[in-house]
Amino acid sequence: MSAADDLDTDLGLVRDFLVEHYRDEPSDDRAATRALDRFNENPPRTARMALAFRRVIDAELPEGDLQRLAFSCTGRDLLTDDDARAYLERVFEANLFDLAIDDVADIED
Repeated sequence: MSAADDLDTDLGLVRDFLVEHYRDEPSDDRAATRALDRFNENPPRTARMALAFRRVIDAELPEGDLQRLAFSCTGRDLLTDDDARAYLERVFEANLFDLAIDDVADIED
């Protein structure tokens, strides 16, 4: 699988997560709480989602792609790629994805 295919898979995972947990929930805090409840049941899925978020946040996407992704999947008023990237960072932190990535790193060591 190519790097572009991997990124497409990651974008799909992030898109599905945002639609499932954030689109219909106006409160980011409530969305994160519900997502955490669900993801704590499946640590490997959480780790995969965490890695997908990190890769999407760090990716060099064509101008406007990140903004369109975040806006269309969350309905939040995100006007630029920078706004979208900052928002995805907040989602990443609120869902404790950094801990999931640390857990993966510990397992691989």
